[in-house]
Amino acid sequence: LWPVPSSLRVTSVVFNDPFAWVTTETGTHNGAVHTRTVFFRQAEDQWLLTAPDPAYLGERRETRTENMVFEYYAPDALWFEERIPAQMQTVLDQAATDLGIPTDGFFVTVATDAVPGGSASRSEETPRLRFVSPSIGGWRVDQPDPQELRLSVELLGMLLETRINASGGEDVRFVMTHVSAFLWEIERLFPQQIDWEAYIGVFISPVPGLGLDELWDLTWTEPEDGPEDMVWGNYRALIQFISETYGPEIVPSLLHNVSGTDDLDEWLRLSTGYGLDEVEPAWQTWLAENYSE
Repeated sequence: LWPVPSSLRVTSVVFNDPFAWVTTETGTHNGAVHTRTVFFRQAEDQWLLTAPDPAYLGERRETRTENMVFEYYAPDALWFEERIPAQMQTVLDQAATDLGIPTDGFFVTVATDAVPGGSASRSEETPRLRFVSPSIGGWRVDQPDPQELRLSVELLGMLLETRINASGGEDVRFVMTHVSAFLWEIERLFPQQIDWEAYIGVFISPVPGLGLDELWDLTWTEPEDGPEDMVWGNYRALIQFISETYGPEIVPSLLHNVSGTDDLDEWLRLSTGYGLDEVEPAWQTWLAENYSE
């Protein structure tokens, strides 16, 4: 059973009992043609949408970059011989440089699957990213696909999680500074492509007027009326403010120094060269200009 879009046109049907492979075409808003192969299996008097027989997809192949191994089916070679591995390694290298985070020992398996959908597994010794084979998922060779963006975001999420886990994951300042810096970096790498409000609703605007000393002293459980909102929103804004005011090259220093001191003034001086008495007025002015009530 499959809800068929009205604009879809079936171009071929191949029967291989008890399966049927249906090739379809549909137009896009810019006039391009979107081709997709859909798989069904027969169940009594109905045909049910299913995953394809892996034999249809041919042999499994493998290619590697410095930090990743890519496992894919033969028809996916159009995407994996050059495009996706190079893109993802470039994203990882750029983020590591911009954030000052080493990637030595960081390694991820990226594998295509015959089953629609995607998942990220971090419990294995080698983290894995799984997603539907591009050759059956309707990807176009000549255009980027939304899944490519998702893969890169998931990859950076794995690097972030590795960094946080290595720290113990309990220091709210360390965690929030790193998470916020990663979000800042993703927005820099993919401008105009991610709507965080739609992607994950917790990433909201900061609380206007919140002082840096108040932000520095927040914990996971305080205040009771919305710690996540204040922590996420204002830490994200802090990274953005530091980058715009003192330069993006300061961000690695923020991350490096946050676990080395419990003193806010010292952290700011070590990272920016300016103390709290100088940074706080600039912070409040920036908040008022960018996030007025």
